[in-house]
Amino acid sequence: CLVHNNGKFYVFGGTTGWEYNLEVRSLEPEFSSKNDDEDRLEPVCWKWTLLHDGSGVNGRYRHEAVVVNDEIILIGGGTPEWTSPLIELLVFNTSDCKFRNQMTLPDTDYGYPVGRLYYGCVKFGNNVYILGGCTEKSVIHHLVDRIVLRPKLLQDCWKLDLNEWRWKLLPGELNQQICFHAATITPEGCIYVFGGTTDEKFERRTDKLQRCWITPPSLFYIAAHTVVNTYPGLSERFHDITLTNIFDCLSLIS
Repeated sequence: CLVHNNGKFYVFGGTTGWEYNLEVRSLEPEFSSKNDDEDRLEPVCWKWTLLHDGSGVNGRYRHEAVVVNDEIILIGGGTPEWTSPLIELLVFNTSDCKFRNQMTLPDTDYGYPVGRLYYGCVKFGNNVYILGGCTEKSVIHHLVDRIVLRPKLLQDCWKLDLNEWRWKLLPGELNQQICFHAATITPEGCIYVFGGTTDEKFERRTDKLQRCWITPPSLFYIAAHTVVNTYPGLSERFHDITLTNIFDCLSLIS
């Protein structure tokens, strides 16, 4: 996975297709020191730096990471045969380039989320949200001539409070069991989930777009969307219309 913090990109682990690692590398821009290039916005090159060789930690892929100050929290991931448990998380400190383990607390009613990979993850304020995904190959299927193991697809949604390090199962869930999907969150607190695969062989793909509010939207947002619904032709008349200038555009309508 890849995250951005303090002007650098950080890459954690991955796979060649056969081998899994948890090496940590940073990628940062380098600018010319010439006086006539002081205002140059484009870097002259990008520099890779190996920060940790991955020794002492389990290699993995399809994990997610979130940034909290100088620390980067790794969540989930694994291999087709193993998933990292969510009882304890790996945290990488960008100052001393070392990993530490962080214990988490369970939901008082539902315990811990099952370990997973190929899931969606977003951060909003001091909370992290994980959405769907799948387990390692742990479900037994009896075929005609053999027994095979398949992953279990998930549709549950969990919140991790980064102040208390406590998990909470959310009352809502995704519209279907899904993995390999993309997730993002708006500044107003609306999570969007797009695409993914819906079967344990990863063959059935979907183009469904799901969304969920994790906090009530602002009155401005509600008012702006009311305007859009009332005047559906605004976007055709004003091609640069956005939520921030929608009322300016509305004032130009005679």
